[in-house]
Amino acid sequence: MLKQTALTIILILVNTLAQASPITFTFSGIGDLTLNGTNHNNTAFTVTLNADNVDVQPPPTLPTYVNLSGTIDLGDLGTATFDNLLYIYSSQDGGFAGFGDNDKGDLFGLFDNGFLTYDLISDFGPLTVGVSDVDDPLQWIDVETSLGKTTFENFTTATFSATVSAVPLPASAWLFGSAVVGMIGFVRRKNS
Repeated sequence: MLKQTALTIILILVNTLAQASPITFTFSGIGDLTLNGTNHNNTAFTVTLNADNVDVQPPPTLPTYVNLSGTIDLGDLGTATFDNLLYIYSSQDGGFAGFGDNDKGDLFGLFDNGFLTYDLISDFGPLTVGVSDVDDPLQWIDVETSLGKTTFENFTTATFSATVSAVPLPASAWLFGSAVVGMIGFVRRKNS
């Protein structure tokens, strides 16, 4: 009985610790863009995508998160949500990472050897690359956002980071665990 109870506690704690952890991906930089037909040069931007680190789609293709929502902060122009679902990808073979729009395809990619070891499920960066290592934004044309249609003409420096947020163990798990430990102590004391 005591061994079964101890095994149950271990299984519950392992299951609790294996919960998904929120992960935030951030792409930021400076670029020339058009918003609703108006040109804006040297505009700082930050794209933020949120996922859970257990939702990554493994190879045979690139490790990818799909069906994500995201925002783009365009400084003084405002912050917008993307109208279409997004995806993020990384290639350990090719040394690149980026994100795309389910309707338009790949929107933004960065190339750096630092991505050769990145798995999309852990903390990473920040990693800043120069203009020669930022993928040409050929598909970022009339991307629908809550501020309107955005088109990027080019990017200069860009930065990528990923931050995993710790998920605290729920109080109910601690309460349950302490109750089970108390019961084990009671049973052992009663049997002695």
